[in-house]
Amino acid sequence: MTVRVIILIVILLILPAPLVSRTLVVPDAIAQIQQAIDESRDSDTVLVQPGVYTESLNFGGRLIVVKSAVGPAHTIITAPDSVTLVTFDHGEDFQAVLEGFTLRGGWMAIHCINSGPTISRNVIVGQHVTDWAAVALSGPGYPLSPTVGPAAALIVNNTIMHSANGGISCFSSIPPTIRNNIVVNNPKYGLHVQGEFLSVRLSHNCFWNNGINYINVTDSGAGCFDTDPLLAEDYVPRRGSLCIDGGSPTSRPDDDGTVCDIGALPVADRIQPLASHLAVGPDASGNIVYSAVPLFSWALPASPEGVAYSAELEVGTDRNWSQAEMWSSGVFEPALPRLEYDGAPLVEDHFYYARLRIGDPAGWGDWTETSFLIRSRLIVGGGLGDAPYEFEDDDGLTGFTVDLTHALAGVMQRQIDIRLGSPDEMLQALDAGHIDAIIGLPYDRYLQHDVDFTPPYDVMSYAIFYRDDGSPEPTVDDLRDKRIVV
Repeated sequence: MTVRVIILIVILLILPAPLVSRTLVVPDAIAQIQQAIDESRDSDTVLVQPGVYTESLNFGGRLIVVKSAVGPAHTIITAPDSVTLVTFDHGEDFQAVLEGFTLRGGWMAIHCINSGPTISRNVIVGQHVTDWAAVALSGPGYPLSPTVGPAAALIVNNTIMHSANGGISCFSSIPPTIRNNIVVNNPKYGLHVQGEFLSVRLSHNCFWNNGINYINVTDSGAGCFDTDPLLAEDYVPRRGSLCIDGGSPTSRPDDDGTVCDIGALPVADRIQPLASHLAVGPDASGNIVYSAVPLFSWALPASPEGVAYSAELEVGTDRNWSQAEMWSSGVFEPALPRLEYDGAPLVEDHFYYARLRIGDPAGWGDWTETSFLIRSRLIVGGGLGDAPYEFEDDDGLTGFTVDLTHALAGVMQRQIDIRLGSPDEMLQALDAGHIDAIIGLPYDRYLQHDVDFTPPYDVMSYAIFYRDDGSPEPTVDDLRDKRIVV
């Protein structure tokens, strides 16, 4: 008798899908800003979480938005004194956007070479350039001989100060737009238009206390002034500043509904110190903590020079924070990026809530909150009666996967409980957080988006045989609902 094996082949037709805009998060998904830029494509957004990033960026011609998640007060780009922080030199236009950073130090902050990006809501401070400006617009040739070129950048709502030379230098053959900016305390000049035949579009700027506010500028534009902007230490205008509500009436209003303020940071956007990434560990999966004495950790906001933060941490049994039932750390200064729990004993399989706030000399920021479940033992689910892998006999739970799981737990020095049930029951328990893992679950491509599978440790192969007695070959429909004999 001849036996043949039926091999069913399914051919999938994969049609190309239209590209959609993506958001690439730094450092959560991608460690470095430049790496995220390199992996991006036109119309993407690179969203940068608070932190200090020592990098030199180049958009590489990509028409993308690179912006901070919380604004310039807590998101800083810096580099060595000889390095330009951000370069545009691949013909980028206004669709290439740099928004919401503090650009601190470096040689120049921004150099646009034959490119006209949008530069918005940045604090640009402390560049070490001695022969040009913190922001330079030109053709190629620098530093030997910069040339004129189309660099019509849109420079809007920035604060540019304390460079070693100038604020903005323009070699652009197409007039750039410079609007709603504060340009102050630059020792050589605020704005230098490098040629009598070049021009810029100026309106509603504050140029003050520069060596010379304007060079080769005959008209400073509507709404411009040269008085002290009254900046606080965090670069926000103080009460009485002409920058408050002094921006262009055609600009987008501030979040408080008033006319746009001049500068990178509106008065309504005074950013309070805020911790990010409040996590509970040290051994955790999601919000399940495998320790009765958890360790709390967080990312402190980037600190302006000379500012020391304090912090306070509380742990309670619910979100009613009239009382922290389990523990209050009290105020500790200077603020640390981690703190071990030191309160009343935490109960197994109970949920708790933790919150943290950061303070600076001006006051406290908002609370950052998280929740967690205490579970010192791993709870593992498996398939009931799935011999020889997981089943019960006279000695209790046994089987190949049960023995393998106990062996792994021993290597990991972890205590475990194994509970058996139907696959649906175990998946529901995993989804609800009642168990931590499932053993013996066959790989299913439909589940791979909902659960993380380990590398395979057992491969099972199946074949379907039929008698070759001259009858027509069975089809899938012929086999449907038939019982399989193992």
